[in-house]
Amino acid sequence: MAFNFLGPTGRAVIEMKTSNEFSLVFTLLLNGFDGIISGIVCWSIAKRMSAQSVDEALAQDPRPPVVYLRSFEDDGKQLEGEGVGYELADAFRALTRKSKEQRLCKVLSKLGPLVAIGRPGEQLAELGAARMYVSDDDWQAVVEDLVDKSGAVVLQAGQSAGLKWEFSKVVSSLDPSRILLFLPFHLVNARKREAMYQSFLSWAQSCFPVKFPEKINRSYFVYFLSEPAWNPVLLVPRARHLAPHTLLPILKRFARDSAFHRSRAFFWIIIAFLLMMTITVLILTGLITYMI
Repeated sequence: MAFNFLGPTGRAVIEMKTSNEFSLVFTLLLNGFDGIISGIVCWSIAKRMSAQSVDEALAQDPRPPVVYLRSFEDDGKQLEGEGVGYELADAFRALTRKSKEQRLCKVLSKLGPLVAIGRPGEQLAELGAARMYVSDDDWQAVVEDLVDKSGAVVLQAGQSAGLKWEFSKVVSSLDPSRILLFLPFHLVNARKREAMYQSFLSWAQSCFPVKFPEKINRSYFVYFLSEPAWNPVLLVPRARHLAPHTLLPILKRFARDSAFHRSRAFFWIIIAFLLMMTITVLILTGLITYMI
């Protein structure tokens, strides 16, 4: 009766009489976990093998495309933080968490097909934007053509050499209300986040005709107004009221999307849950060891 609170599964475990039985259960659990990981990996590879090309995406969707310009080195990265506490809290999502590009695509596809130039030499396209592959001699002409045909352009902050040319081209070609700047810096370490932002501004500020905000706080996006021209506005997480804007439907979605404004309360709830689970496992392990 002392172990009734454990339920049928808990009582069954405690009733094991030999270490061989315990080892068998442990081995089965490991094999099951290995099977889950293998299934996720196979599913991800299959999705990437079936990714759309730009020509296919534009043929299926007549709307002007949304052009996604970023550093190739950022492909596949998450909206991650840092530190042991963060890694523990997010460990259970590590296998299935979407990349930054996938999260952008989910929202931006409401405006038009998201298209991008693929990283040279990659065997499998990253999930998210439809890809096209071009030579080093042609990429600037291709970017110019895509930008001219676009309904909007998303510029992602980064450090690669080609970004400065792309930023300058977009700023000189489009109305500011059709441009969205994405700042994919993590939120956990506020000081480091602002340092990354300043490092980005050290070269990107010269591409724009106006001065950017000194700090971004917890914002992931900057959008621009046509009146006054090029006035940059930080998209405040969970903002309820936004002024009329060409990209208003998209801005509202990003403001509400929890992927782009992590909740500290949720973070600590996950930490507390993991601590409780750890304590429970230790107690059960002690009981099992005692009974054996």
